[in-house]
Amino acid sequence: MFLKRARTASKRSITVAVGVVIARMISTQPVAAQTITAGNTSGARGTQVTIPVTLQNGGLNYFAATENRIAFDPINIPVAPKVDGTPDCTVNSGINKLATFAFWPTGCTAGASCQQVRTAVYFTSASQNGLIADGATLYTCKINILGSAPVGQYPLVVTGTRGATGGGVTITTTAVSGYVNAN
Repeated sequence: MFLKRARTASKRSITVAVGVVIARMISTQPVAAQTITAGNTSGARGTQVTIPVTLQNGGLNYFAATENRIAFDPINIPVAPKVDGTPDCTVNSGINKLATFAFWPTGCTAGASCQQVRTAVYFTSASQNGLIADGATLYTCKINILGSAPVGQYPLVVTGTRGATGGGVTITTTAVSGYVNAN
């Protein structure tokens, strides 16, 4: 009986020691950055360009949904509207998600007073609950570089970023802004 208790105690000691070592290894590993990034592009004045918005998760592939806003210069490089007045943005079909795109502020006039696009990339069924890979393009948006735009670089400022796991746990993210060069 004593020998059996000794073996059990010894196994517990080894298990605890291994657990402590693993916890220390995990806690000393660098934390990977999770960012939602607007791309950079260039185009001639009077043309339309497409910008990608991507997710970098440092290889920690646990994102199932994301949310963000992109501010733009509505006078020189407005996001193009579709016929129905919503932003001309498209979710990447390769990530098997749905998305909503809306101009902001609410009630603004596309191509005139809208200053941001608000985006949610999400899932509604178990078949869409897959994780988004590191470096994946979440969506793209078309931007009109107006003919009257002065030559120069116009920022695409990303804000309001966050992600979520398939179980709905919020993941803190950071934003990386992009730009459009009008030439």
